Amino acid sequence: MRSSTFICVLTVALLVCTARGPPARAQIPSIDVPCLQVPVTLDGAITGPEWSDAAALSTYFHFYNFSADPVEYVGNQSVTLYVKHDSTQLWIGILMEDAIENLTTWPTYPTGMPSALGDGLWIFYDVNGDGWTGAGDDEKGIVHPSFTYDGALIPSFPGYDEDTDLGGTKDIAGASGWAAGWLTYEVVHPLNAGDAAGNDPALAPGDHLAVSFVVMDPEFGNVNQVYAWTSLYDLVIAPCPVGGVITATGFELLTPLLGLGAAVSLAVAALKKRRP
Repeated sequence: MRSSTFICVLTVALLVCTARGPPARAQIPSIDVPCLQVPVTLDGAITGPEWSDAAALSTYFHFYNFSADPVEYVGNQSVTLYVKHDSTQLWIGILMEDAIENLTTWPTYPTGMPSALGDGLWIFYDVNGDGWTGAGDDEKGIVHPSFTYDGALIPSFPGYDEDTDLGGTKDIAGASGWAAGWLTYEVVHPLNAGDAAGNDPALAPGDHLAVSFVVMDPEFGNVNQVYAWTSLYDLVIAPCPVGGVITATGFELLTPLLGLGAAVSLAVAALKKRRP
């Protein structure tokens, strides 16, 4: 069932993108995405060394009021973007300055509508490689606290739909958290989910894909009208070392999906398989 909450935000975003598209692919900066060496716990908190092996980019998210004519700049937040992969999953972490925590209230998640929209992160992948974010591309989102979304941009109204409504699957896990003036998003999804119905990326080590981010923060104004939209970054998926790396990552993801017993069995089997 479509979560119709997102129609306004995404429809406005698509109109903005059409008028002000990101720069051509030849001009966009690239990020070399390294192979994961340290496991990540999806808990909405960047602690210890869990993102120390990731590519890290320190920048600013600039917020604009896109309903104003002309478009009005309203402020910025400092942010560090982390990204890495484990040959099957892409991991994204964002640590963003945020003075006030804004929670989303969503009594019937994942269906229905929230009674209030709070802080949120959207990830747009230029799957069709045309240098723009639009029909044929993929979108994934997380709104605080930890409500996740997996959708596709389509040519028909309202311009998007959930993967599950298009015959695909929801292929994202994530968590968000706020502490002492900083908001954290942690997200993971497959490099290749095999979900063509949802326009999902189909990546392998050695491939690359352009991505942009949209950030909502009610402190700057109505999130349907005021948000930050980054230009494109080209993610270059680096090869992993021969033999790969044993981490707790798979165990942590499988536990809530399969139950503790099944996850432990799979983890033990994987360790036995890799034993010299």
